[in-house]
Amino acid sequence: ENALMWVHKNLAKSILLGAKRLNESKGWVTRICDGLRPIEAQQITQQNANVHPLLLSAPGKGGHPRGLAIDITPLDEQFQPIDMGTPFDFFAPDPETDNPAARDYKNLSDDVIANRQNFEKTFLQAAKDLKLPIWPLSQEWWDFRFPLDEVLKYDPLHESHLHPCQRMLSPDLEEVEKIRKGLFYPWLKDSIDEVTQIVEEAA
Repeated sequence: ENALMWVHKNLAKSILLGAKRLNESKGWVTRICDGLRPIEAQQITQQNANVHPLLLSAPGKGGHPRGLAIDITPLDEQFQPIDMGTPFDFFAPDPETDNPAARDYKNLSDDVIANRQNFEKTFLQAAKDLKLPIWPLSQEWWDFRFPLDEVLKYDPLHESHLHPCQRMLSPDLEEVEKIRKGLFYPWLKDSIDEVTQIVEEAA
């Protein structure tokens, strides 16, 4: 719970631009729920979760262990969840036959369908405007990631590959606290400045 969340800077650009546009157009606030999930964290999740295999990537698979997937949800101006038909991280018992969290699920109210469409469209357009790849995961309305061909260009990450401030299971809490106070490492500040400039120019 003390760990920071990390994603590839190009994915961050698309998500931050989409979040800014959603806030300006509808007053929604985008909550980031999950990003980089190293292999060890995936292993723990797989051991402890009672989830259908279709909804859980094997350790080292997918976008999360590469920082190339992000889970986000919309909140209203009072920071209450927007109705998206299911909560974040809703795992259907049998997603092959009935998955209300899937993007193509039809048995929803008109308001929920409109909310999902607006949410997805905004982030897809942000990525398109930045000429960056993005793919909305079909079975989870909250998951946006790089397409598979882009994901496979990167190796999955172990905790040991990460800087101590980036680790999920054993973060260096002193370093984490410094970052929270705005005391950035040069490599991190350069990335933040790049992302901020791109988003401001495209907004």
